[in-house]
Amino acid sequence: MLEEALADFDGSVLVVSHDRYFLDRICDQIISFEEGGLFVQTGNYSYYLEKKKEREARNQAAWSDALKAQTTKPETRLRQSKTGPGNAALKSSANWREWRRLFWPRKTARTSWRLL
Repeated sequence: MLEEALADFDGSVLVVSHDRYFLDRICDQIISFEEGGLFVQTGNYSYYLEKKKEREARNQAAWSDALKAQTTKPETRLRQSKTGPGNAALKSSANWREWRRLFWPRKTARTSWRLL
């Protein structure tokens, strides 16, 4: 009875529910709170989950590609340290710069909505 009333209603309704089957039958747009803010997806809940998995897979692939591009093989790093400058101070500053490049947090552009 509630589902029929909501389906016949012409306005907007904000629904908070853990019943995914209810959300599948009633919703035509999902607004979710995710890392970094709000995410809006048209479609029912199943479609939202499908697209969320795709987004997460793309993000994971991008992170692993970035990590691979930033790191070198241990053999290469060892060879570089042996053939690098003879001055120990220069070597330690080079290591510090490499560590900062790999692990220091970077500022990134915001690409998501923020809740005000």
